Amino acid sequence: MRAGWKRRFCHAARKLDLEVIVEEKVEAKKTAERGRAGLTIFTGGSRVSSGATGYAAAWKSRSRWVGVKTHLGYNQEAFDTECAALVGALELAARRRTTPEAVTIFTDS
Repeated sequence: MRAGWKRRFCHAARKLDLEVIVEEKVEAKKTAERGRAGLTIFTGGSRVSSGATGYAAAWKSRSRWVGVKTHLGYNQEAFDTECAALVGALELAARRRTTPEAVTIFTDS
């Protein structure tokens, strides 16, 4: 996807309203710094030189940052970890006791 690309998806059966926005680094930083309603999650996945892979997700809970790290093993590519991070963020949002007004997920891929 290229910067400036924007698309809205809606899946009626699951009542999922999703918007994907791709921005260049400077604009993405400005977007991330703006306050927003609901739950905001930042994700990242990686593969290190040893071949180990994993991802992390972080979000603000009240006034402090919290997060999770997940080791994925040695048989994935970096792209796999980024996809797993997005799935993990969606699962985190779905497990909340109360449904967030909105969910925003930031990823670097």
